[in-house]
Amino acid sequence: MIDWPLIDTVFLDMDGTLLDLKFDNFFWRRYLVGVYAQNQAISLSEAQNLILKKYLSCENTLNWYCTDYWSQELGLNVIELKRQVADQISLRHQAIEFLQFIQHQSKRMLLVTNAHPDTVKIKLDQTGIDKYMDSVVSSHDIGRPKEDPTFWQQLEDLEPFNSEHTCLIDDNTAVLNSAKQYGIKHLYSIKQPDSSRPPNHQQGFPAIDDFAEIISPIF
Repeated sequence: MIDWPLIDTVFLDMDGTLLDLKFDNFFWRRYLVGVYAQNQAISLSEAQNLILKKYLSCENTLNWYCTDYWSQELGLNVIELKRQVADQISLRHQAIEFLQFIQHQSKRMLLVTNAHPDTVKIKLDQTGIDKYMDSVVSSHDIGRPKEDPTFWQQLEDLEPFNSEHTCLIDDNTAVLNSAKQYGIKHLYSIKQPDSSRPPNHQQGFPAIDDFAEIISPIF
């Protein structure tokens, strides 16, 4: 699926790409809602409706991914709540084998995520995937989310890359469209970011179901 000899830099998303999005959906849609309902002395359905409105108001913005913002907005210590359930963070199938494959190909590999640095630390501590990376970049370091096409120019200023020879794998179609607009050539989505939910039907980008599909047989 991927013509690896043409690639010299690999950008990898974290949540829903290397890590199973099941954790994030559980945390934001169930665990956090339950804690908020209890804290506000309201029903679960009321809490769900209130939080959903807040989520939708900042979708595809940096605040959507910012734990500091949500801690202030909800009156909760979001990072501490994540630590309480961090044992549920898990890798997608064959993610480590894929990272080892890229590493053995001597390609430059960066974790490029919208997650807040505090969240990134929790997930890296839990999974250890940072040991395979040449660099880890959070959109909070850049100051804008990956959905914003100007993100990629600022990333290139920080971590120089050749768009013609760069591969991005990300489960977020808006991010892939942003990267395409900037000129990144090799773009791939994820067919099933959350193992507990049905596969996505992405439009416009080849979708990876299992990392085994893109690991060369010679590995």
